[in-house]
Amino acid sequence: MFKRIAAIFGIFACTCVAWMILGTSIFYRTDNLGPVLSSRFGSIMMWAPQVCGRAQRFRALGERAMLVRRSGLMKAGVAFHYGRLYLWTVAALILKRVLPEKLKSVILRHRPIKGMG
Repeated sequence: MFKRIAAIFGIFACTCVAWMILGTSIFYRTDNLGPVLSSRFGSIMMWAPQVCGRAQRFRALGERAMLVRRSGLMKAGVAFHYGRLYLWTVAALILKRVLPEKLKSVILRHRPIKGMG
């Protein structure tokens, strides 16, 4: 019985030490490396928040691509990534308008909530 309690206490102590190390590294990174990271990648408020609707995603993709282009980070791989996202968003918008409701939910992976019972 004593071994089990000691094992539980040991696991608890190791977990506490791990969380302290994680918290300290996050505070260090935030306080000391914040100016370096913001000089490389821009300020914290530069990126737009995530949005839900397809039309809003299209607008947000345009804004993000413009920010990446303006900051000089638009390389071939990044341009390909944004192009693929544009094509997917346009295809999803077209499918959403053209297809019947049942087929839309299967293809677009949208499962509408029908009720609570």
